[in-house]
Amino acid sequence: MNICLKEGSKVLENFIVTNDEKGITTLLDRIESYLLVENKYLIKTAIESTGNLWINMYEKLEQYKRIEISLANPLKTKAIAEAKIKYDKLDTSILADLARADLIAKCCIPDNKTREMRSLVRHRIDLAQRRT
Repeated sequence: MNICLKEGSKVLENFIVTNDEKGITTLLDRIESYLLVENKYLIKTAIESTGNLWINMYEKLEQYKRIEISLANPLKTKAIAEAKIKYDKLDTSILADLARADLIAKCCIPDNKTREMRSLVRHRIDLAQRRT
């Protein structure tokens, strides 16, 4: 996953992490210093909803009360979808700008119980497809 940390229009950091335990730990270590100021949300995040890849990252970031998380609808995020030049570093920068300005076309984020049920249904479908 590409990560872009911005303050205003200035890019503070731009880096890549894997969407697993190690990558998310690396991400949290790098953003920890931004979470240590005052008593408000200090980090606005936007995670693009791509299949089920967002769930792992969302569940880890959800534990931090000082991180505001938006799940971006990729079909409605036209600034990225209609860009002539497409690459992940640019996409994350644009997504960071949209999050900062509260212009993210948000997806509904189901509660934890619903996410678990959906995961079980996906697993059952996968098993049935393998069997046939």
